[in-house]
Amino acid sequence: LKSYYAKLENSPTIFTVDAAPFDRLLEAQKELREKNFIQLNAKRTSTIDLHDRTQTTRLQKLENNQWQVLDLNENTNTKSIKADTQQIENLIETLASLRATDFFSDNPSQSELETYGFENPLMQITCLDKAIELLTLKVIDHPINKDLLLAKTKTNPTIYSIDRALFDQNFKAIPLYYKNKTLEELPLSATIENLSITDLASNQTLVSFSTLESTELSEDLRKLIANLKRFKVNRYLNEAFSNTLQSENWRYKLAFELLLPGDSEDKLEERIYYFKPRASGNKQIGGSVKHVLTFENNPLFSELLYRFTNEIPYSPESLNQAVESPKKIEAIPELIAPKAPSDQ
Repeated sequence: LKSYYAKLENSPTIFTVDAAPFDRLLEAQKELREKNFIQLNAKRTSTIDLHDRTQTTRLQKLENNQWQVLDLNENTNTKSIKADTQQIENLIETLASLRATDFFSDNPSQSELETYGFENPLMQITCLDKAIELLTLKVIDHPINKDLLLAKTKTNPTIYSIDRALFDQNFKAIPLYYKNKTLEELPLSATIENLSITDLASNQTLVSFSTLESTELSEDLRKLIANLKRFKVNRYLNEAFSNTLQSENWRYKLAFELLLPGDSEDKLEERIYYFKPRASGNKQIGGSVKHVLTFENNPLFSELLYRFTNEIPYSPESLNQAVESPKKIEAIPELIAPKAPSDQ
């Protein structure tokens, strides 16, 4: 067993002790240290800049407490996008509660910081209150453990190890990641007409109706229309929409006309969405012609759409319908074994 030599202060005797309790004391400095190393006032945060090695995104709080997204990348129009306020609030909360898994280095030199790679970080996050800098955080690869990252704030000399999976999941410098998940919300006065769903592989029309006033609309179709009026997505993909049907493997086309009442005359607009076949679960990729975007479907919308594109009919039980009584199965006639020939 591992031991240490020990000596009492006022005694000349040297003896050995079990090392385990003293090892725990030596580790206590690390174990008892505060692992929440971010100090951030969420209420004061009005701007967040996220910069990785290829992209820069700015999240900016407006006077009405809503957020907008600005794409600050080169060769792009700096156009504001309405942000998902709840997602940004979650981002700030996650950032403020970021915890270290351990303490990599307490007082590294400038040359050590450069050697580790902090001059060219994987990501830099800067939070501001107007022009006042509240926080600057740099994150780089961990030199030993691929499941960890190294993180350092501008005002603290310590380098911390943090969980890579949690960081990668919550912090991205992609503008579309923070875009409002409501792709389009139609005016209450708008009317959907001439809706159709087409299977592009077979060129078969799966759904077709001309007006919402029809009394023949099923409950599923009414739910689908309600979701089209406020079209929400699960997330946006970092790629533009392309209408090259074969190369993009679009399988279904959903089209309808939108009637918008006007002062002198009504205005008619067309909406077209394309969808790929549904993957595992409710994961399905879609594309919008009007918004020139690709996205991952909201699971609820994928389920509604699947009810019209599914080639396998639903069972009565899954639709809460009465189950037909099974047909009576005729009994198999009793087999009579042939008599054995008698001996003569």
